Amino acid sequence: MILDKDLLCSDDQTLAFNVGNVASSNVIDLAKAGVGRGEPIKVFCQMTADFDSTGDTGTLQVKLQTDSDEAFGSAVNLVDTGALAQATCVKGYRPIDIYLPNNVKRYVRFYYTVGTANGTGGTITAGLQLDQQTNEDPVALGLTS
Repeated sequence: MILDKDLLCSDDQTLAFNVGNVASSNVIDLAKAGVGRGEPIKVFCQMTADFDSTGDTGTLQVKLQTDSDEAFGSAVNLVDTGALAQATCVKGYRPIDIYLPNNVKRYVRFYYTVGTANGTGGTITAGLQLDQQTNEDPVALGLTS
């Protein structure tokens, strides 16, 4: 995966917080990022360490939000995963892995909700991905010279 630090909303952001909500560390201004209509842009959110909670009963909900105001005073949810069980939120799991929807406004961010029990561990990385590196073996793909 090829990532641009300026296109990340969360970079190994911790999920160790009490029941409640936390916005991603960064907001992406699509106008400044040079992202516009045209080629599809991948939006991803990936667990970089297993989510953990007190009593192993916590849930994690991830939302991709957009707004025309950087303060997100009237945020619109583009994607909402609903409450995901702790057992689902393991390293490598991608709760969101889609193309940026057409109805996006100028700013985007992720919004995390820990429910049922306090978060005690786990990290997440989320943002825009302009290109994907697969590292697939060219010979296995039949691409030989």
